[in-house]
Formats: sequence, C-alpha cells, structure tokens
Amino acid sequence: RGVLNTRSPLRFERIFLLGSVCLSLLLPLVEIPVEEKLAVPVSFSLEEVLLTDGVQQEELNLASQPFDGLSYVYLSGVLLTFCLLVWRMVYMLRVTRSFLRISSHNDYILYHTGGKVPTSSFGKMIFWDETQALGQHESTIVLAHEIFHVKAYHSWDRMSMEIVQIFFWFSPAIYLLKKDLLLIHEAQADQAALQKGNRASLAKMLLH
Repeated sequence: RGVLNTRSPLRFERIFLLGSVCLSLLLPLVEIPVEEKLAVPVSFSLEEVLLTDGVQQEELNLASQPFDGLSYVYLSGVLLTFCLLVWRMVYMLRVTRSFLRISSHNDYILYHTGGKVPTSSFGKMIFWDETQALGQHESTIVLAHEIFHVKAYHSWDRMSMEIVQIFFWFSPAIYLLKKDLLLIHEAQADQAALQKGNRASLAKMLLH
C-alpha cells in the first residue's frame, strides 16, 4: 500500500498518515529564531547605491502586483475543487432523501437504497443495497464492515482529506495519501468483519 509498511498495525498507519498531513500543514507556521550577525560597515559608491535602489524598487513593484498568471491558475483550481466537493455533498443529501429509512441505532442509521447506490456508509448513515444477492451470513459480514466504518469515524478522515485537497489540489502527494487512507480504512473494516465470519467467506465476497 503505497509508502506505508503493511506489517505495522493499521491503526498506527492511520494515525501516522493523518498526523503527517497535519504536521506538513503546521510546519510552515513555525518560526525558527535566527541570530543576527553584526553588520560590518561597507562603503559604497554613489552609482552602486543608485543601482541597488533601482533594483529594489523594481522588486517592490513586482511584489505589489495583486495577482499573476500562476495565482489565477491556483485560485481556479481551488474554486473548482471546492465546487466539486459541494456538488458531491449536495447530490448525496438529495439522493439520501429518496432512501427508505429502515432502523435507527445508537451508532448508525440504516437506509435501503433500492439499488440506486451500492452498500456504503457516510457519517452515521449506512446505505444498504437490498437488491444484492447476499445470504444471511454474508449480510452479517457486510453490515459489520460498514458499522466499523461508522464507529471508527472514517468519514471524518475522508472529509478532512477532501478539505486539504481543496488547497493542495496541484500536489500528487495528496491523491496518493487519500488512496492509502482509503486502503487502511477498508483493511480495518475487513478485520472487524472477520469477527463476524470466517476468512473463507470474506475472501469469497471480496473476489466477487
């Protein structure tokens, strides 16, 4: 799985991945004090002073420009990524309203999707595709898988990464980290599902 060690415990991989993202966001805000060296008096000619002032004034004029081409490209990417996230959230909420609410529990709310979306989860909501051909034992395994996603707050991990992606849409690293995080989530949920069934049953379901 990407840069992560598959032998280390999954929960520590999750903590390491999310912690590394947080650390990379906070490091630029840390100020490192630097000792100032005593200035050594240096003599300049009048021509050198005028030339230096001219260069500094030109740099100041460039810095005072509000935006350049790259700024517009970056802001366009931020706006586009933000709009895509909002559109996906609004679409999910609209589709959820058409689902049949089956039951409510302390940890989750179960909805039947009628085949509109595959079995999945978000927040406290579990979307169950009752049209899939699953036996009682297989259904128990799949439900345990989704319940773990809910109890482990995996949706909050994903939303956090989506927000980070808005501002760092240009970085390939954010997409690789999102992929690794999704794999960690699925592996954790599979381990929880194993407690509800045997390995053979789970392996059969994953292959189909």
